[in-house]
Amino acid sequence: MADIRLGTSSFTATGWQGSFYPKGLRPTDYLSYYAQHFDTVEIDSTFYATPNVSVVRSWNAKTPEGFLFAAKVPPVMWQHDQKGSVSKLFWTSWAT
Repeated sequence: MADIRLGTSSFTATGWQGSFYPKGLRPTDYLSYYAQHFDTVEIDSTFYATPNVSVVRSWNAKTPEGFLFAAKVPPVMWQHDQKGSVSKLFWTSWAT
């Protein structure tokens, strides 16, 4: 049976300070706190740019083993050509 995971589309949403995140919690501690309540999160920033390796390592260090990051990818990564084939850019970028 497949696992069902519950998470949100971000861990840095505006307005969460004082409602989800305790008042005074530093933004650098948001992900660690978030990971105590959810076991997955969508990373919206990957839609706009590839994150630096140090940023990804930081995310990993702030979450427990098994935590799932769902990367949001730009349309160019999944768009199909007129024949229904997935864009070559997708395969090229993942092969390197």
